Amino acid sequence: MRYTRYDYRRKRNTYIPMPLIFISLIVLAFFIGSIIFNLFIKSPTESNVKRAVPTSSSNKTDIKKTTETKSSNQGASTSNTAPVQSEKYSFIVVQAGYFAKKGNAKAIQKDLKKILNPFTIKEDGKYRVLCGIYNTEDYNKILKRLKGKKITTAKVTYNISIKDNTTKLIAEMIKGNLKILMEFVKADVKFKTKEYVKWANGLKHAEKNSSNYKFYKSYKLYINKMPKEMKKDNCEDNYIYIYKMLKEISKTSK
Repeated sequence: MRYTRYDYRRKRNTYIPMPLIFISLIVLAFFIGSIIFNLFIKSPTESNVKRAVPTSSSNKTDIKKTTETKSSNQGASTSNTAPVQSEKYSFIVVQAGYFAKKGNAKAIQKDLKKILNPFTIKEDGKYRVLCGIYNTEDYNKILKRLKGKKITTAKVTYNISIKDNTTKLIAEMIKGNLKILMEFVKADVKFKTKEYVKWANGLKHAEKNSSNYKFYKSYKLYINKMPKEMKKDNCEDNYIYIYKMLKEISKTSK
């Protein structure tokens, strides 16, 4: 007779509490999320950025072509328009006095000759004593010297707008001429004008239809008649010529 065998041992309890399952799911989700973030969302490294920017020669060529095209288009857009009148030359005339009597003007001029190269201009029946004509940098030096001597002055600025090449050439010749005159302010010297005259004669491409062409021609003639060796006594005549020309040219620059 066979007997049925029974296992009387207590079965293991495989039940897992719900809170433990919930915590495990949270930890697992956090772990998976970290992996996804590092692979796809995290900011690219420097090497990744470099790889992302194309550096092939074809791209460099395209950039160069774009730049050249832009430059050529800019040139084309301005070639058919009138010259921009933004460039200008400024010349400062320093005035020491304005007198009704010539004798008074000459007396002041004589005193100023001790430190500068003044000149006198007759305008509207009166006499204007001027201490010279300067660019901005030299004017500041002269002003300091005059203040040191307690001499009160006024300044008049003549602006020349560069509307064409002819006007620019005149302005450049004036600049060069004033540099020579400034040498006589520093000391009583003798200046050889050969190089300056040669340089001025080498200036080309003045437009004959310019409103200032007559000043260009007459100034070149004046320069060619300069003494080969300029002295302090020549400064007054030179200043007077430049002053009168500046007044006329400034009228056409307005």
